[in-house]
Formats: sequence, structure tokens, C-alpha cells
Amino acid sequence: MTAVLCPHPLCGVFDDGAGLYVARLPDGPIIALDEVSALIWRSAGTGSRADVIATVAEATGEKPDAIAHHIHAFLDDLVDRGLLVASAVADEAL
Repeated sequence: MTAVLCPHPLCGVFDDGAGLYVARLPDGPIIALDEVSALIWRSAGTGSRADVIATVAEATGEKPDAIAHHIHAFLDDLVDRGLLVASAVADEAL
């Protein structure tokens, strides 16, 4: 089993492909995510945190070790805000 991060059931998400807007419903606030932050959000539900780091590193040309701390901190902040929650997924489902 791998832990992935998924939108909280009470989180509203609007993704127009260029930008992404998320809010904890019903009171918000609305948070705008663009470029790398949107990429992190979109990648969070597709694999482990290591997979998210690898995806962002590949997309940005950065070294995984150089960005890992920042990605972990950003994901932790989204969890703390109640926007993402951990969910276990069978490894063969990924």
C-alpha cells in the first residue's frame, strides 16, 4: 500500500488547465495554485510523495534533493489547511 494525498471530501476544486483553485467548503478561503504548485496538487493523488518530487523535478529540471524539502512543506501545508488528506492505495492500482 502506498499513501497518496487526495482532496478532502469538503474541498472544492476548479481546474481550468492553466490554473487551479481550491477551497475548503463552505467557508474557504479560495487558494489559487499556478504552475509548480498546481503541478504538485495534480501529482499528489497519483503516487507517493517521492513520485510527486520526481514529477516536479522532471518538469522543472531541478534536482529532486534540492526541491524535496519545499514540496514536503507545501504538501504538509495543504494537509494542515484541510485541503488534502492521506489515502492508502494498493500499489498495483498506481
